[in-house]
Amino acid sequence: MQYNQSTTNDYIYQFTKKLETFKTNDKLGYRTAGSEAEYLTGQMIAEEMRNLGLSEVTQDAFTLDTWDCELPTTY
Repeated sequence: MQYNQSTTNDYIYQFTKKLETFKTNDKLGYRTAGSEAEYLTGQMIAEEMRNLGLSEVTQDAFTLDTWDCELPTTY
């Protein structure tokens, strides 16, 4: 694979900002493992890798135990 000249510092900065698009928690900004936000971010990364010219991009399924936290209700 040849180095793609489009990977400038500005490109890298803009792409990492795009990674903030999908979050599990909007206030804290994190993505938990196994969440829809993590899945969508993985899809975005794979698509970007293909756009950069990588031809053997794969996404492998795996089993993951996960959890979800709900804030207590205030009465």
